[in-house]
Amino acid sequence: MAIQDIFYQLQGSGLYEIALPFLLIFTITFAILEKTKIFGTKNNEPRSNINAVISVIFGLLIVNQFEIVDRLNLFLPK
Repeated sequence: MAIQDIFYQLQGSGLYEIALPFLLIFTITFAILEKTKIFGTKNNEPRSNINAVISVIFGLLIVNQFEIVDRLNLFLPK
């Protein structure tokens, strides 16, 4: 019973509408940038700091678009 209350509080605070879509977009974008090495390499390692900044910016831009977040929330549980 206590675990259900925790999940209801997280849902009420907006975790599912903001944090989870942001983490999804950030993770996918960061992984693609790391794999493609589009911003070059330094000592044969991808530039993770640049990739992280770009991924954060892209994640925040997507979360700001409520239509996209609504589509993600409809699609992901299925």
